[in-house]
Amino acid sequence: GGIGQLSYCFVGYGGGEFSANIHANRNAVKIDNCTISYSNERGIWIGDASPDINNCTFNNNKTQAVWIEGFDSLKTFTFTNNTFKNNAWAVYANLSEDSNDIFLSGNTSTGADANGFGRNGFGMAGTISGKVKYTGQRNFPFIIWDDVTVKENASLDISAGTTVKFNDYWDGINVYGSLIADAEYNNPIVFAALSSDCFGGDTAGDLDTIPTNPGEWSGIYFDTLSNHNLLKNCIITSGGGEGGAMIHTKSKDLLIDSCMIFNSAYHGILIGDNSPVITNNIISDNKIGIYVYGGANPLIHGNTFNKNEIFGVQNVDGNVVVDARNNFWGSSTGPFNANTNPDGLGNAVSDFVDYDPWLTNSQIDLTGHKPDFDFVVNGNKVSFINLSQTGGQFVWDLGDMSNDIVNNPFHVYEKPGDYHVCLESLGSGCFPTESVCKKISIKGISSFLPKEAGNIGLVTMDIAAGAINNNTQFFIRDNSGQISAEEVYIYQNGTAKVIFDLSGVSTGQKDLVIQYEDGTILSADTKLNVVNGYEAEPSLEIIARGAALINVWTKYEIKVTNPGNVDMFGVPVWIAFSEVPGIEARFTNVEFTTSPYEISKGYDKKFYEDNNIDVFIVVDSIFGQADHSRVYPLYLPLIPAGQSISLKMEIKSPEDFDFQAWVNDPYFSNDLTRGPSFNGRLLGCLGSIFVDKLIEVVPGVDCANTVIKSIYKPFSPLQSNSPKVFVWPSGWDYVSIGLDCGKSVFASVKMAYEITKLVVNLRNDIAAIRDCQKNFDPKKKKKKPIDIVHSFDPNEKEGPSGYGSDNYLSYQDNLTYTIYFENDPDSAQVPAHTVLVVDSFDMSVFDINSFQINGVTVGDNLVNGLPGAKTFAANINLSDLNVDARVTVDLDTILGVMQCKFYSLDPDTGNEIEDPFSGFLPPNINKPEGEGNVTFTIGLKKYIYDGLTVRNKAAIYFDANKPINTNNFINTFDLSNPESNITSVESLNNGNAIVNISGEDSLSGIDYYEIWASENDGSYKIIDITKNTVDTISGTTGSHYKLYSIAVDNVGNKEEYSGNPDVEFVMTSTYNISLDKYFSIYPNPAQDYITLTIDLKNSENVSLDIYNQLGERIENIFYGNLYNGIWQKQLNIDNLESGLYFINCKIGNKKITRKLIIQ
Repeated sequence: GGIGQLSYCFVGYGGGEFSANIHANRNAVKIDNCTISYSNERGIWIGDASPDINNCTFNNNKTQAVWIEGFDSLKTFTFTNNTFKNNAWAVYANLSEDSNDIFLSGNTSTGADANGFGRNGFGMAGTISGKVKYTGQRNFPFIIWDDVTVKENASLDISAGTTVKFNDYWDGINVYGSLIADAEYNNPIVFAALSSDCFGGDTAGDLDTIPTNPGEWSGIYFDTLSNHNLLKNCIITSGGGEGGAMIHTKSKDLLIDSCMIFNSAYHGILIGDNSPVITNNIISDNKIGIYVYGGANPLIHGNTFNKNEIFGVQNVDGNVVVDARNNFWGSSTGPFNANTNPDGLGNAVSDFVDYDPWLTNSQIDLTGHKPDFDFVVNGNKVSFINLSQTGGQFVWDLGDMSNDIVNNPFHVYEKPGDYHVCLESLGSGCFPTESVCKKISIKGISSFLPKEAGNIGLVTMDIAAGAINNNTQFFIRDNSGQISAEEVYIYQNGTAKVIFDLSGVSTGQKDLVIQYEDGTILSADTKLNVVNGYEAEPSLEIIARGAALINVWTKYEIKVTNPGNVDMFGVPVWIAFSEVPGIEARFTNVEFTTSPYEISKGYDKKFYEDNNIDVFIVVDSIFGQADHSRVYPLYLPLIPAGQSISLKMEIKSPEDFDFQAWVNDPYFSNDLTRGPSFNGRLLGCLGSIFVDKLIEVVPGVDCANTVIKSIYKPFSPLQSNSPKVFVWPSGWDYVSIGLDCGKSVFASVKMAYEITKLVVNLRNDIAAIRDCQKNFDPKKKKKKPIDIVHSFDPNEKEGPSGYGSDNYLSYQDNLTYTIYFENDPDSAQVPAHTVLVVDSFDMSVFDINSFQINGVTVGDNLVNGLPGAKTFAANINLSDLNVDARVTVDLDTILGVMQCKFYSLDPDTGNEIEDPFSGFLPPNINKPEGEGNVTFTIGLKKYIYDGLTVRNKAAIYFDANKPINTNNFINTFDLSNPESNITSVESLNNGNAIVNISGEDSLSGIDYYEIWASENDGSYKIIDITKNTVDTISGTTGSHYKLYSIAVDNVGNKEEYSGNPDVEFVMTSTYNISLDKYFSIYPNPAQDYITLTIDLKNSENVSLDIYNQLGERIENIFYGNLYNGIWQKQLNIDNLESGLYFINCKIGNKKITRKLIIQ
């Protein structure tokens, strides 16, 4: 309990019985300005005390100069301005749970023992319970020897110039209180591995200057309890060991600013639950730069992402869109995303990350190693000058798949275009890779699509060219003159969408010309072929597997095609799937927006989202047919000539469901030779129904049709500068109508939404069924049952979705197939090096010259084929595997064989990989990295006939193994219409009648029947739709009805109306009459005579008359009273011409009409 002080003392050559020159276990001890040297073990041993040790020198102590076994819980430990030299270890502190504050400043350490156990710096393990401040110690690293935990309400405050080093793979800092690492530019705080000599000198005393590898320490964890956390001007490198992330945060109070976060074994930053702010950092050379999960929504702005192998930013929570705008992604083309920015050359981003707009160059230089260059362009030749101020190793990415390592390269570009050239300064392990990118523009047109266009209307062309901007002009030119573009939309990737009005233009070869603002005029190497124009009906295709794993997100693609050679305007598309409990869906490449008219009224996307108005509607019937489904009514403003638009979505479901989609004819005609016209019969139908429904709520409304015409206008402008598909949700459109026309009545947006549901649902609205059903061509409806399974054959072939096990189709020129393959994790132990997919076509059925490769997928990397291409070549960089997948597709048009081959190449040498443990397709443990597919379209010969069955299968070869044969995918063509007729009507006593129907379809079978009726010789109207052969209809008692049925089969073939009713009857309120039971005609059809039979239970007055097709009575056959029993009469019909007649039999007050056919 006494007071002790050592000042200006030399204490040396001890360390015997007490294992230290000085053993301090009292708080009142002060040691200053002393030299403590040559201990046999420790210089000072401190136990559960907090002495003040300042301005001392420690040298040549055999183990630790200072060994601390816990601090006092009531006193601050002060340790300042001490010097350590040639000790095995400078300081080690093992903290207890109740230690007090610690203040360290101005200490230095050099010359630790080089026997592998030396440590220069302050080592620590245990729990920080108070405030620890580590300041002013540039040559005195803070060593995390084992995990250090900062308790709740405790803090660790590290000042500029400090180096924090971690002992090994398992060691990190766990923050439940506060961590403040606030440094300055050019005086950073460093978090690195103990073995690293890049920062803080040779802390380990091993004289090893080799840069460290990723994963040599664990990471910094910020718990949800932590607060007031700051990482500013820090270098954080070589971690991600045990925890997989150098920074793992769940804190709601964390700012990471102006730091370098690089060389992690996996994640640079892992973010869950809460939403930190991450700004102005360099995040590079990690597997994944930032990984977001658990509903976190960080703000990620102003950062530079370089060389992160898998993703720059990955968000796995589809319920949140992460704000990652205004970052540089390693290329001026922006980040790569297969769905939304496939031309991006920068670090990849996952779905549910908002990255647009992005920076075209890094705005920060934290290392002083940032490169720079200049260039001189002469035609297609470019001289590059390296202006970097520091030495080191540089690599040039010249933007055309070529690289160079010379200091000042000279390069010749083969094609015009914009090339994004990047100069990388390699960090050599001590610093992150940094790069500067600049756009090099070679003037001219490199390519355009389509190559052929029709001469009756507007045609949209995709043009790739160099040096284009908003002042660039495009023309189509021949000897007779030139045509200027109607509209030009410039995209960031050096492409433009250009709309020309070709109506009335002569056919033949034309020049496509580009004119720059400096007056330069250049023509494309190939010509545009203008041909006779034609409009075509849109086609729709569902691309998906027929099975999905239970509750696993599965991809579905709805491909809508314009087969015509002029643009298609205003295409309604409907997507629906069963609303089973627990089903979830999300679109991956669609941007929902509203019309310019709605935006002008304030009804933009944000308006609907703020009011929780969905883009889908849950219905219990679709146009009269029971169907509890989620329906997405959508509107595509434009599909360019000869092109397709794909709507991509993902669905996960706990049980089986039906997926269906259909397309209607465009609202507008693009035949400008006859003037633009409105084709919107469906739009008019739905609009009129909406008006009717609206009038029920707002009497006297007459503005809806006017608003409809304001919303839906032909030739709506393109949505530029985005690779997403812009779609108008029709449900939003109708809500706009309701709000515009009924503002004073609608209490809320929700009320207008409820009215909108009636338009889509049409539960039992007979008028809606009657008016709108005829605008839905059943052949344009596609349906695909999805079986939810726990597992399925990974190597299979899928083709056009049809009905039933035989996949019945109506007439279809082209068939699209996808061949899936997987390196099965249950049987495979090593990656596949090569995969060969072989498909042989029956040349008597398939038109081999129409073959077109659509795309190839490896893992989650999709590469699309060029339109019309029969061959394919691509290099897919799988950076997380350190493998390039080289893909080639070849077609033998003589033998009718397609071969798609995947190779594994070394990305550095380009040689095939020989290592058996390295390959492009690993076992599919982490889906989808072990999966792939190839998709193609092929046409059929013109002589397709009813009942034709088309079979196709493929063989898949993994390395040198025996082939795996896929299933034999079958389609059967059903081209004939079904037949049906109403055989009898039984009139009930309540104004209803039972209708009996018979029908036949020999192939796909009958899907449903439409019942059409004429009341009292009025016009025919559809009164019901049924899947049953017995149906109940309603009518007016005493009215005379004529009925006929129309059958529709399961591929959309529809029976044609014969022109005559099947039956006639009077709706009565008395007992039933069955035509077969009481009255019959035999034979029927007949030639010479017929026999009429009436079976009566009671005596009745009876009249029999025969009528022609015009309803004129030809002859009275009988009139009088008949007794009960069977009455027969033979009637000579020689005098009647061949044709259709009706015999009207009246028994008492009941009337029965039967058809008679005379041959």
